[in-house]
Amino acid sequence: MTDLEQLDAILAKNIQNARRKAGISAEELSKRMEVGYTMDMISSWENRRSVPTRYAAEQVSEILGIPFQELVPVEEVLSAEWDNIDFEFILENILRIKRLTMHGFGRELGLWPNTIYSWKKGRHSPSRKHTRKILDLMGVDSVPGLVELLEEKEE
Repeated sequence: MTDLEQLDAILAKNIQNARRKAGISAEELSKRMEVGYTMDMISSWENRRSVPTRYAAEQVSEILGIPFQELVPVEEVLSAEWDNIDFEFILENILRIKRLTMHGFGRELGLWPNTIYSWKKGRHSPSRKHTRKILDLMGVDSVPGLVELLEEKEE
C-alpha cells in the first residue's frame, strides 16, 4: 500500500469513527449535509470507494464538531488531481470514445452507475484506485494526460 493509499484508509476510518462517536448514522449525516449527498456517498467514503471533495470534508468536519485537520490527515488525501477538472467532459468523452453506457463504464470500474453519476455532479472524486482504473482504461498515466487525450479526440 502506498503512502497516499494509507492516508486514504486513515481518512475513511476518521470519517467513520467521528460519525460513530457523534452517535449519528451515515443516513443522518447525509441529511445534515447540503442537498445531493446521500447515505451511499458517506458509505463510499468510509469504505474507500471514493474520496470526498474538500468542500464535503469541511461539511463533515463541521457537522461532526471536529477540527478539519483532525478529520483529514493531510490535504493531499482529498484527491486534488481532480480539482478544477470538468468530470462531466471527461465522462462524456470516455463514454463516446469507448462506446460505453454509464452502466458499462461502471462495470469496467467495478462500481454502480450512481457512484459515477455523483462524480459527474462533483459531489466526490474517484478514489486513487478508481483513478488508476480510469487512466489504465484510457491508456494514459495521469489525469492531465487524460484531459489532453480527450481534448485531442474531441477535435
